[in-house]
Amino acid sequence: MRVVRMALALAAVSSAVVLAEPPLQLRYRVGQTMRFRLTSTTVQSLKRGETTSGTTIRLTQEILRQVEQVAGDGSAWLTSLYTQVACVLEVGPNRVEFDSTKPEDAAKASDPLLARFAGMAGKTVRLRVAPTGKMLEVQGFDEIAQAISARLDPAHPMTAQLRTSLEDHYTNAAMLRRIQATAEVFPAAPVGQGGTWSRTGVMPNPAVKEIMLDFTYTWAGNEAMDGVECAHIVGEATMKLPKEPPIGSRYAGGSAILEAGTYRHDVWLDLPAGFVRSAKEVVKMRITGEVPGAAPQTESVEQETEMTYLGEK
Repeated sequence: MRVVRMALALAAVSSAVVLAEPPLQLRYRVGQTMRFRLTSTTVQSLKRGETTSGTTIRLTQEILRQVEQVAGDGSAWLTSLYTQVACVLEVGPNRVEFDSTKPEDAAKASDPLLARFAGMAGKTVRLRVAPTGKMLEVQGFDEIAQAISARLDPAHPMTAQLRTSLEDHYTNAAMLRRIQATAEVFPAAPVGQGGTWSRTGVMPNPAVKEIMLDFTYTWAGNEAMDGVECAHIVGEATMKLPKEPPIGSRYAGGSAILEAGTYRHDVWLDLPAGFVRSAKEVVKMRITGEVPGAAPQTESVEQETEMTYLGEK
């Protein structure tokens, strides 16, 4: 699950005596180049009856991001090139690894267990983002999904399942929904230190189709990061399931309960330059459900993702 990381619904922007100068929003400039390292650890477990299985994914990506265009309203087109990808996947007692910097690992891109991670190496996507962080448009994921699918080993028993997952979750439209659920962290109107604002989002989820998020954001104060003054923004969300499991979820025709669901998003905005210098997301979720004719099951997910600025090109 990658949570990693919106629907436009700013509900309440608080006022404060001291307003943010410069504005607490993204301010990209044409030609700007930034390098980032993105690391994530995802731990998943599934208990069905008396049987428990687990998966752990450790992913590291290095991304070169460049600003192509900036419109009059401040929205910007960015390119993101995945220059390096490394992954460690543990499924029960089995462990597989991939590192795009090792030529001997190139053949592993045909393995359905690693393909969706390995397939990002060397690929570029385009993103159009608003000053609030709202993702407006994405391009390139359709082509990446097609390339991953074409390289899969047709004899592998998981190939058909992964191809279905690519069609459902790795298209431009699907990735836009996933990013929009959590990326819009900045206020639409001026806010001072200590001020708060809120919005709602919908996060796609393969188990229950979608999860509703009610966010509250706070400008917690300013902190020095690498000698640069950054605004620290803390976002916390409560999670809610649909009243009934919808068609398309694993629990359609049955029932599902979100027993635990927390989401925290910390962002450090570089105030002089107007870009996100660092970010961290922590998601914890546990869903219990059942469908007629099957044993009750509990799914648990814990994911921690961190983005670190590495400098210019």
